[in-house]
Amino acid sequence: RSAYYAGRPHQIDAMKLLDLMNEDPTVSMIPQININIVKDDAVVVDENGRPNNFVYGMGRGDSGLVLSLKRLKDRYGHNPEYLKEVIKTLTIHELGHVFSATRDGRHNVANRDGYGAHCDCPDCVMRTDSRADSKKLTDDRLRRKREGKPPLCPECISSAEVTFAYLRGNSQELDGAIKKFNYIKDRSETYS
Repeated sequence: RSAYYAGRPHQIDAMKLLDLMNEDPTVSMIPQININIVKDDAVVVDENGRPNNFVYGMGRGDSGLVLSLKRLKDRYGHNPEYLKEVIKTLTIHELGHVFSATRDGRHNVANRDGYGAHCDCPDCVMRTDSRADSKKLTDDRLRRKREGKPPLCPECISSAEVTFAYLRGNSQELDGAIKKFNYIKDRSETYS
């Protein structure tokens, strides 16, 4: 099977590619994160089976993530160093989805654009990742890095820590991570 959208040889159905990645028999035998970087456009297909939107990337906990370089190179290719930073930012963002940084039950999460839950924190790398936002996401991540701050807000970090504890299979660690997550979640309004 192919992840290319039928009739459009340079457009990859991002969800279909994630599904194909999940069908790899080694995924069920060996815990892993698959990262698939593609040179063609990645699209989201609507309920009628037509390409709806182009995406830079998509991440899902059961299979990993897909990053499309096509439009990133078109937009940032004139500045290879900045392009690397944009790719790092989008990789962090999609890995955040893989590790449930924006899990259900949080205060600062919304699904405004139809692409799943994103953080409401104004400079968290997990906020809505639209094509127009990739530069701002990257600039904010680089600014936070210069300030010695992580790219994710405390609520996204503690949410992902729950997933890591679950994956490690340690019930005491998982209980502690859930308590920390609930503590941070219950005290959060917005972060800067």
